[in-house]
Amino acid sequence: MPLILCPRCPNCREQSKLEMTDEEVAAMNAGQLIQIALEHWPAEQREMLITGIHPKCWEEMMAEDDDDTPLDGRMDLL
Repeated sequence: MPLILCPRCPNCREQSKLEMTDEEVAAMNAGQLIQIALEHWPAEQREMLITGIHPKCWEEMMAEDDDDTPLDGRMDLL
């Protein structure tokens, strides 16, 4: 099975490798959407393949935004 090099994580700067089957690689190369081509993969692994962000780094990055202000979908005009 081929090893695919993920982008470098913007948080920790480490680069990971993920193992994919030949069929998965072919589906991705054919332009199939990642959530379809790799639907059996956990979302965290798909995210790492796209952005390089590790699950632990994602949690750290989201914890930094600890603003408890509710989002109501509206934009305030300046």
